[in-house]
Amino acid sequence: MPTLQELAVGAVCSLVLLSMAAPVTGAVSTSAPQVDSDSSVGTVSVTDNVSVWERAPLPLRTDPGGPTQVQGMSLFFNVPQQNTGDVPLNKPTLSVYDKGEPITMNFESSLGAGTESFAGDDAQLVAVQLENESSMQRFTDGFTVTEVRDLVQNDSESVFVEVLDDEDGVGSIDQDGRLNVSYTPNESGGYLFMLATVDSGDGFATDGDNLRADGDVTVVGMDGALVHDTSSTVEPVSDRVAPGEEATFHVDSNLETEEVTHGIVVYRQSELVSQRATATLEGDLDRNLSTDQLTVETTLDRVEGTTTTSENATLLGVDLTDERFALPLTLDGLFDVVVTESRSGQGQGQENVLHASMTVVEGGPSGVLAVETGEDWPNGNYRVVHVATAENGSQISTSDGRITVNPSGQSGNGQGSDK
Repeated sequence: MPTLQELAVGAVCSLVLLSMAAPVTGAVSTSAPQVDSDSSVGTVSVTDNVSVWERAPLPLRTDPGGPTQVQGMSLFFNVPQQNTGDVPLNKPTLSVYDKGEPITMNFESSLGAGTESFAGDDAQLVAVQLENESSMQRFTDGFTVTEVRDLVQNDSESVFVEVLDDEDGVGSIDQDGRLNVSYTPNESGGYLFMLATVDSGDGFATDGDNLRADGDVTVVGMDGALVHDTSSTVEPVSDRVAPGEEATFHVDSNLETEEVTHGIVVYRQSELVSQRATATLEGDLDRNLSTDQLTVETTLDRVEGTTTTSENATLLGVDLTDERFALPLTLDGLFDVVVTESRSGQGQGQENVLHASMTVVEGGPSGVLAVETGEDWPNGNYRVVHVATAENGSQISTSDGRITVNPSGQSGNGQGSDK
């Protein structure tokens, strides 16, 4: 496996929706962010009549109350050309949402992105459903201004685009620069959401599944979400397991298909949330923004644990045998960080270590999965996340839970006294 400095990590940065790959280059900066309360800091022209506000990745956030929730690293971005300092991404919890249930989103000022200047502007919400499998990778790799341009020019891998406006209850941004909107997804998969202000004309509209702009619009908020068909079931054989023993789980995808890929990861959540990562974007912010401009620095040194994967295993469209390191901003990123950084043995010095292991197997809709723990894993509560996908990626289910690692567990999966 490559070292941390040789791997790529994902992060959201200016004009980047979710995680993007970039080389890791050292320790994380702790410079204080410069609070910019002026929403007129600048825009990037995507097409002749579509622009993206430079702070668009910050003020729009989905409600974190989905049925499956994962807390990750503290994420920051820094644009030296704009003297931003380290600006928090403001997305501490990653949620998966139910198909057929509304996803609530809030647009409001956040550190580094004041929205008051948009008060009174008519708004639209653009919801983009991404193509399963191939574009689930696009969902997790990130969206740049190039992807926004491709959407407008009908050159993206989306399968469905919907525009919500006044008739759908979107309305205008209030006097404080705030707006609450919601969208109900009818299918599972990855979704991109864009909040836009209408500067002239009728704004965004659709022709079938194609997006067009009838007039001038500015994208002022961006976020994404993963939607599953249903919650899976994951039940540990024992809630308590001894360090070095296998934790065994009964899992059921609850999907109506015979061929399912199951992934389960066990990790010490307190260690993950105590880490931070900072994405630094060098160069000009324009329509040609690329991942080559992005460098990510993280405080995480290594993962202490074991990975067990089927040959050519994929989960949520991501090849988990590929040696890339994705920041655990998305569920696949959580699995990715374990598979690429797992190693055994003691480190040297005061390392920042995440104790985590994972198993990914192909099989039927239900079964038994075993995940190894390490002999030197510290005692305490560990988070469990289960993801199941149909063979073609057309169906998704997820769930989460917890177990306790404690020496009182017995060998043979730690079935014994809880004392």
